[in-house]
Amino acid sequence: MSRISCQPSALIIGLALLLTACGQDAADTAESGAEDVAAPATETEAQDAAADSGEAGVEEAVEEEETAKTDAPADTKAKEADAAKAEKPAAAAPAVTVVAAVVPAKPPAAFAMCKACHTVDRGAPALMGPNLAGVFGSKAGSKPGFSYSPAMQNSGVSWNRANLDALIANPQAFMPGTRMILPPVGDAAKRKAIVDYLETL
Repeated sequence: MSRISCQPSALIIGLALLLTACGQDAADTAESGAEDVAAPATETEAQDAAADSGEAGVEEAVEEEETAKTDAPADTKAKEADAAKAEKPAAAAPAVTVVAAVVPAKPPAAFAMCKACHTVDRGAPALMGPNLAGVFGSKAGSKPGFSYSPAMQNSGVSWNRANLDALIANPQAFMPGTRMILPPVGDAAKRKAIVDYLETL
């Protein structure tokens, strides 16, 4: 009798252990399945994130390209303007005419006889004869500030090299009635030196 009563207890314990083992396997299987389900979700999120990142990168690249296209015309215009300025010839400087001051030459020794009656500095007063500054090329008897003889005023002579040489050679013979009292200068070299000097005044 006692043997029979013990057998059901052992059977019950065995079933309990079996159920416990099965329950642990089920739990492990459930956890494994949950992990398997969660993993794809994580991979999907990663793919979505990568896709979002890729789209953002594409958008940034497009924006940069559009910005470059927008800025390019301005840069090109600026370069063209600089090139045009470089090619444009510089304005020519206005021509400046330099007029050298006329400095009278040193009077020759032969002119010493003339200095007794004539001055040569511009604006200097006349003496017994008129001031000779600017005499070369002028008309005889036309110098203001001096009283000429009628013969000189009415001669119609212009003072070129030939007429000055003839006057100095023999004043009375060249212009009868002149008040010029210079004695005749027969030396052609002296006359030439005097005429050369008068031409510089």
